Formats: sequence, C-alpha cells, structure tokens
Amino acid sequence: MTSNTTNKEGEEKEDNHGNKKHVSFSTADIYVFLMTVGDNPAVTKGPPVQIEWKPHQVFSHVDLNELEAPKEEMQQQLPQRQLSKDKNNSEKSLWNNQDPSSAFRLVRSRRIAILKEQGFTMDEIQQAEKEAFEARNERRNTILNKRREYTEERRETRRNFWSSKMSVLKRQSKSREQRRAEQFLQRYEADHPQ
Repeated sequence: MTSNTTNKEGEEKEDNHGNKKHVSFSTADIYVFLMTVGDNPAVTKGPPVQIEWKPHQVFSHVDLNELEAPKEEMQQQLPQRQLSKDKNNSEKSLWNNQDPSSAFRLVRSRRIAILKEQGFTMDEIQQAEKEAFEARNERRNTILNKRREYTEERRETRRNFWSSKMSVLKRQSKSREQRRAEQFLQRYEADHPQ
C-alpha cells in the first residue's frame, strides 16, 4: 500500500523581517492506493508495478502530530544511518553500500511478492514482465533508429554543404579559366592583327 498526503489547514510563519520561514500543517487528507501491475518499460528485471488510479481508502482531517509521533519514536530506536562519500564524491550508505536513491527501488522478488499479495497470478505477472521486456526493446530500437536518422541527416547536410561548395569552386575556376582564355585571346589579337 502507498499513501499520499494533501494539505489542509496551513500556517505560515514569518521572521522579524516579514520573510516566510516555513509552512506547517496541522491536518491532512491521506489517500491509500493499492499496488497493481504497471507499464513502465524502464524496469530491467521483473514486472513493473504502480499504484492504482483510484484510492483504496481515504482518511480525512488526520492530525499530523498524532500521525508523526510513532514515526519519531521508531526513528529514535533505530541506529542512525551513516553516510560516507565514495570516490565519485556521491553519498553511499554504510549499511548496504548503495546509492541512497536505491532505497526507493523495489527488487524483482519484492515486486512479485507485492503483486501476489494483491491477488495477481504468476501468469499475469509473467505476462507483465513480457510486455515490459517488449516495450523496453521497442524503446531501445526507437532510440537506435533516432540516432541513425540523426547521423544520416548530419551526413546529408555535410554532403549538401560540400557539394554546394564544390559547385561554387568549379564555377569560380571556370570563370577564372574563361577570363584567362579571354585575356589570352585579347593579347593574341593585339599581337596578331588580321
């Protein structure tokens, strides 16, 4: 299950200069969505998952202080997550040596478990994996074709550019040759009157 919060009663606080420091909310509406088979081709292994379009449950006017209190108690009991910098100067968790953004990624086995919990059969899950694989291949082929088209367009542009330059140079060289020939004929006629 996934939840999403929307603001209700907001309070704005200002400092001595009248600048807004932050906004706090006392209540929120919480929408709970079930997970379902997704259609995101970016998943490299396993079936994609997403939340359903319609909320499964809605909790209106929930007091945020009551909602956050158990989370704060739990966080105090957990050991603090330590972060270090790797050689690329990005943060890595010392717990699992992974990029912090990977904490939001679901591995294939977890996604399959979620879908099974929601009542999907293995056939439906495998069908979703197959469709994601096909969509991923179509996306890859589209990207490759776009690159080929771009490369071909650049070649064509260069070819046209140099072709026009060559025709200009040919015309210029012809006109030079014609001028030389005319000058030669003029000198010849001047030296050899008839």
